Amino acid sequence: MTEQVKRERRLREILVAASAGEASDSELEELNGMLASSSELRDYATLFMQQVGQIRWSSQSTIASSLSGITRTCGTDAQPATSADSAASGVQWVRDRLPSSRAHLSQMAWAAAAACMVVVASWAWFAAEEPIVPVVEVGPVNVDQGTIRMKLVNVGYLIADGPAEFELEDPMRLRVDSGRVNIDVTQPSGHGFVVATPDGEVTDLGTRFGVDVQSGQDTGLVVFEGEVDLRVPGRDRQSVERLIGGEGVLFGKSGQFNRIMSIGTGRTATFQRSGDIGRHSDLPLIVNVSDTLLTADTKRFYEIVYGGFKEDALAYVDRPYEWNGMRGKLPEYLLGAEYIKTFNDYKQREFEITVQLSAAADVYLLWDKRIPAPQWLAEAFEETGDVVGLDTGGLPNIASRRRIEKGAGRSIDFHYNVWHCRVDGAGVITLGSLQQGDTETSISMYGILAVPVALEESAVHAVQKSD
Repeated sequence: MTEQVKRERRLREILVAASAGEASDSELEELNGMLASSSELRDYATLFMQQVGQIRWSSQSTIASSLSGITRTCGTDAQPATSADSAASGVQWVRDRLPSSRAHLSQMAWAAAAACMVVVASWAWFAAEEPIVPVVEVGPVNVDQGTIRMKLVNVGYLIADGPAEFELEDPMRLRVDSGRVNIDVTQPSGHGFVVATPDGEVTDLGTRFGVDVQSGQDTGLVVFEGEVDLRVPGRDRQSVERLIGGEGVLFGKSGQFNRIMSIGTGRTATFQRSGDIGRHSDLPLIVNVSDTLLTADTKRFYEIVYGGFKEDALAYVDRPYEWNGMRGKLPEYLLGAEYIKTFNDYKQREFEITVQLSAAADVYLLWDKRIPAPQWLAEAFEETGDVVGLDTGGLPNIASRRRIEKGAGRSIDFHYNVWHCRVDGAGVITLGSLQQGDTETSISMYGILAVPVALEESAVHAVQKSD
């Protein structure tokens, strides 16, 4: 991977983080420097934002009318602003919508960013304090490309990655014909909202979940929070499969359920099945995660978070726990790493996890200090001497527990040693079980991170190992 590719990937990660309002001050300073120092990166940012903003719609006139201010700016014919007046108006548009903490970007970077940001007014929720979100009306919607976030009245929100086709059949029922769509039910009146797919129906029970409908493939369902009920035509109509946060399945008309082993988030607004990630030429570092557990054992999935390791990063798919730095900060070499949200269920079972890497990497494990290092860990990894904290507050089933705190070094409950292993090229690394035999139940599963290694450094390390 060349330095330019690395810088473009990092730029994309920061833009994605900023779009979710999650970019830190240090990341915005980094964005400032990147845009100010390189015309190539400014061009890349312009292209990236154009691609995000290029959304075409076909729907009822009420939807077209409500989106007219968006489609005029962000249709497929939109061009980046080049004049001084356009750049100046873009600067004002962005500044009006970003929190005041973002105001430290230099004038040069603002002007450079404005050229690409003015063409993506449909990204009006870009770190906005008062986002402009179109409302889904009853009727069909087509998203040819890009990403859209829409409001479901008295239900919550919908996010779709194009290409996607869906139709709101009535206020409490959405039919998804193709594409990836996430549903975030934020209002109690939205409980019972139904998402119908060609292979079955998903009924919300107060949650956040996503569906992935692809031609010729089983439909994918992942539950990020809460619970849903899944019914497919091939099963007994009275038979309902309930899925909870951290679970995902593939289902078809036959009624067969298969576990989704891993997904990726951070490269799109919704999610990607790991099998789809490997089809793209621009591969992330972590391509896939699998284990030796069967669908009969669990429906839990692993979530690969691209460039997402930071303060208060969620640690697991099935717990609200968060990673935090000790003594005020996380180790610098871990910030921005691709990491895997594992799951805490089955932590006392014996099984293996296989991580597929697309290139040479430094792999790090965050290991619970309460657990002695097993043989597989001690032989393949070495301790760095650094420690990361885990904040486990806010457990929903223990009313007396305090809430999870935000920020480094706050409300740390348990300490995790950082272990390191160098992988010299593309391939797989196999990780073992947390433990063997019975032990205390208050322990937690380890975390997995990966950081790319320069080709030159990897080659030197490989030679040293052979010697």
